[in-house]
Amino acid sequence: MEIVLAGRYPPPFTGGNTVHILHLATALLARQEKVTIVDFMGGEKTAHDTRLQLVCLNGGSLRKFFQVRRTARQQGRDAVIHFQLSAMGGFGRFGPILQWCFRRQPMVATIHSGSFVKEMRKSKSRGRLVRILQRFDHLITVSQSQKDYLVELGWNPDRITVVPAFIPEKVDTEKLPEKALDIPANKTTVITSGSLTHLYDYNVLIDAMDRLDAANYHFVFAFYGRNEPDYKTRILSRLAGRYNITVFRDLSAAAYLALIDRCDIYVRPTLTDGDSMAIREALYLGKPVIASDAVWRPEACDLFELQDVDRLAELLLHYRSAGTPKDHNIPTASPVDLIVEVYRKAIEANASQ
Repeated sequence: MEIVLAGRYPPPFTGGNTVHILHLATALLARQEKVTIVDFMGGEKTAHDTRLQLVCLNGGSLRKFFQVRRTARQQGRDAVIHFQLSAMGGFGRFGPILQWCFRRQPMVATIHSGSFVKEMRKSKSRGRLVRILQRFDHLITVSQSQKDYLVELGWNPDRITVVPAFIPEKVDTEKLPEKALDIPANKTTVITSGSLTHLYDYNVLIDAMDRLDAANYHFVFAFYGRNEPDYKTRILSRLAGRYNITVFRDLSAAAYLALIDRCDIYVRPTLTDGDSMAIREALYLGKPVIASDAVWRPEACDLFELQDVDRLAELLLHYRSAGTPKDHNIPTASPVDLIVEVYRKAIEANASQ
């Protein structure tokens, strides 16, 4: 099977769907599939696997268009084009051009954005975005709420498959960042991660930190990707001068996984979310996960109401004494198997048109 993954390929940003596209490509190559990645971020990059064909879109809009068109012509009629979508506003602008370039081939899209439903509900361009989505042969959503919303809009549920954006990877302890070796071993280490944007609501965690004994806890902030300048300034100002924190920036996927493995508790205080891969990784590694109830979360998570600082602090105190997470079952169905099945459905749907 020929597969083209279209999205953002790291570096410079390593997080969210950039990690998913990296892991998905690795898993597909392991199945002996032929994989090409079309990287929207561009730059001079080297593929992480010699079997992978990497197309980095560079230059102006016209040059990028010809790069995409040339890539499309190089693919077979049954090559599956799999888009990794986050902000629909961005795809609404350039998506139709990409879809036109790959119009001969079956097309699939995964919707990663946690704010997808909220943004679509208030978008003045909702009708046009729906028509763009309808050009795909099959959609993958990372949560049931996303699928429910698309069905509400009239989408055929048989053309939507829910697949969490998580593909397990082995921890390579040698990738642990050197700075992490300085984290005190006698403290409970709490990690959070994400972009420096208001949706991640780090203020809630920082407020909870102020209610805990700093002698007992060490907090790790792993930031990546884009930021909101004013919000970034406020958060970094609140963290400045504290002796019980460590900040990391734009870690590789392997280094980040090793860092989660080193920590004791993962916290996700977001105002909205997709099916967070960071949560899935932490649960997979047997870590307690404390998360806001902004969206549906895996059953093993301990939840607190949005911006409930008291409850978050209580849960952090609880896990310092309890130490073990809730029992949870790691899904046995391979997400890659589910995705490949979606590819087969898309090929069939495209052939019948």
